Amino acid sequence: MGKGKIAIADHTEQLGVLREQLIALDYDVVATAGTAAEVVDSVPAAEPEVALVNLALDDEAGGVDAGRRLTALGVALVYITDGEDPKLLDDAKDTQPVGYVVEPVDARQLSLTIDVAISMRRWRNRMASNWSTGPLRPAETKMTVAEIARLQHRVELMEAAFNVIGDGLVVSDADGSYLAVNQSAMHMAGPLGNVEDPTLRPDAYGVFMADGKTPLPPDQLPMMRALRDEPTEDYPLVLRNSFRPTGVHVSVSSRPLYDEEKAVVGAAVTFRDVTAQRDTEAQLGRTTDELHERSEVLSNILNTISEGIIVADEHGKFTVFNASAERIVGIGPVEAPPEDWPEAYGVFYPDKVTRVPAEELPLVRAIGGDDVDEMELFVRNALIPDGVFVNANARPLTDQAGNNAGGVVTFRDVTAHHEADEALARAFTHGRLEVLDTILHNIGNAISSVAVGVSTLSTRLRNDRLLHRFVALADALRTHGDDLARYLEDDPQGQQAMPFLQALAHDLTNESEDLQATVDRVEQRVNHIVDIIRTQHSFADGSVVRKDVDPAHMIHDAVNVLQDSLARRMIDVRIDCTSAPKRIRIEESRFNQMLVNLLRNAIDAIDERRRLEGPPIKALVQVVCRSERDWLIVDVVDNGIGIEPHRFKRIFSPGYTTKATGSGLGLHATANFVVGSGGRIQPISDGIGKGTTMRISLRLVAPGSGTI
Repeated sequence: MGKGKIAIADHTEQLGVLREQLIALDYDVVATAGTAAEVVDSVPAAEPEVALVNLALDDEAGGVDAGRRLTALGVALVYITDGEDPKLLDDAKDTQPVGYVVEPVDARQLSLTIDVAISMRRWRNRMASNWSTGPLRPAETKMTVAEIARLQHRVELMEAAFNVIGDGLVVSDADGSYLAVNQSAMHMAGPLGNVEDPTLRPDAYGVFMADGKTPLPPDQLPMMRALRDEPTEDYPLVLRNSFRPTGVHVSVSSRPLYDEEKAVVGAAVTFRDVTAQRDTEAQLGRTTDELHERSEVLSNILNTISEGIIVADEHGKFTVFNASAERIVGIGPVEAPPEDWPEAYGVFYPDKVTRVPAEELPLVRAIGGDDVDEMELFVRNALIPDGVFVNANARPLTDQAGNNAGGVVTFRDVTAHHEADEALARAFTHGRLEVLDTILHNIGNAISSVAVGVSTLSTRLRNDRLLHRFVALADALRTHGDDLARYLEDDPQGQQAMPFLQALAHDLTNESEDLQATVDRVEQRVNHIVDIIRTQHSFADGSVVRKDVDPAHMIHDAVNVLQDSLARRMIDVRIDCTSAPKRIRIEESRFNQMLVNLLRNAIDAIDERRRLEGPPIKALVQVVCRSERDWLIVDVVDNGIGIEPHRFKRIFSPGYTTKATGSGLGLHATANFVVGSGGRIQPISDGIGKGTTMRISLRLVAPGSGTI
């Protein structure tokens, strides 16, 4: 007699192959059929323990219906399937199959699945026998038939619950032989045949350590440990076999089973599939590593930025404090509430005396929801006793729900700029002492232009070739005064007199226009001198007159004042006012003087470079005018000699000049006007031979108002 009685129902050509395989595996094949009806009809006579049914039987009843009938007849059910029809597999679950064999059928998997099915059926029969028709009879137990029926019903309920538990469950006797294996266990591990020798089970079932590579020693099987009275809890293992070729991670717990005398009579093993959990944990680990790496990169970036960056949460706890922030303010993050920050860091207003209240600190205001732009502060403490001026911007932070999450402040050290501004302010304070020199300088520039224009007029009048031609014509006509008509009509030379006279008239007209243009320029420069004197008078008596002017037109006028000097030096001038406001309110004359001084300074710088390097330099001066937020910006850019950075603060001092014939008042007067208007002047140069940009910033009264 073989290991068990098997019935086969398969409508394909593999029916004969399956029969031969099972016989070779020492099973008794008691019935074969090609339809569901035939295999169901064979049960009463053949009494199979297991029915091996192709789930895709295509007769009227079908594989699922046949499975339902076979289960009702007490036959353990194993399906053959290709796994390609999800709905069919879902319907098959209701028939309570013991297991599945996947096509193409593997003999080892087939044997393991059939073994489990036989073990499960025999276990069920033993349980049913114990509670009903077996040795346990009503007469012997003094129980009524109704009580036995209720117990049997309870057993069936327990068995049903046993098979719907999500965790795999295996119960063994004291020898390690399986008494029960639920469906979840077989779903996770594959068909669990009752391999009697426990030392062969790790290899038979494919049990590995958590690394998925190291085979588990037989004595470390959770069941064997439980039988040694060594319970296990959440023991990590990997099951990988032909049923689960990719492997499944499981967490296994085992407990010994005791009799009334506390002797170990068996073991119960539960295990659950934690593959998804491990994948999630692995993904979480990778995400954590990636976030950590990004955090490190961000931290390195923040620490290379020259600006100070500080971030605090909504409670005022610092979360970011980069290296530049600590370098600038001298002190790193402190464990102190925001109300103590002004004292801890030594934060003052720019007057260096008045301490800033905590609620006015840019970061505190940002935490409260306010934006802060261009706030100037002075920081002085024990680590930076001389103090530094900083310019700060701050913004509030919110979470994804829009709730307050803290604030961030960025700031930079502007001590050098502040010192330069103070130097300019001092120059402005002392400016009245140099009013006369300034007047002379500005008038001198204008008179120089007038002198150039007058010189041009004088030279052209003194060397007027047209006048000589006209005198020659008059002399010729006077010589032939007695026979002028004959001379003009018959003499070849006289015949040329009229064309000569016409050409001369044309040339005289052009000459007159050129001279008139020169006279206009001279007149304009004389008017400019008058404006200078008028402006200085108004400055002296405290009456400042501002006008609405077109900045682009003012720039062209300033270039026109110096047109002769620019042309004589072959300096190309390019003007870009595409982003400039249409109108500004300004002291027209002083604004014009500022532009003339800056252009004159650019011309002198180009002359100086040519003197040192030679004339081949292609000279260029660019004037760019634009508006930025509430500022008017004017850049005068030249490719002249340039300025050494260490001289930036000195060039605005009265009398400072590098030119042998310079007065040192042009930039000084310009600085007085700019600073006095509440603006800034900034030289930009990479050094000698690199050219210079003079940047003028004049504040607009309100963004978009177009007034200064």
